[in-house]
Amino acid sequence: MLLQKMARDRLARARYDGALSTLTQGVLPPLLGGGSAAAKVEARAALGLARALSTGGEALPLAWEREWRQVYALAEAVCSTHLAESGAAGRGRLFAETLLPPGGESVAVVVTARL
Repeated sequence: MLLQKMARDRLARARYDGALSTLTQGVLPPLLGGGSAAAKVEARAALGLARALSTGGEALPLAWEREWRQVYALAEAVCSTHLAESGAAGRGRLFAETLLPPGGESVAVVVTARL
């Protein structure tokens, strides 16, 4: 379920940014020495899934089910991009986790080592 949500959110971002912007986000940064090759794969996966979902003339849930392989491929690409970019920035072993303590007075941020 989480992978499907990741794919849905990435598609929403691609729709907001537009096709040209999504493609340049994935292609230009690696060419200019920034970003990651994983971002290029992610951008292409997002555009490919958007195209596949729009060409069938059926309701979105049915198209989503039909293209389930691309949905999960996009989610995996999003994960790969996060891992590649966090590792490139020197944060590959740490992540921030937000916790709500008992009573709910405040939010604590804990940095945990990823194994």
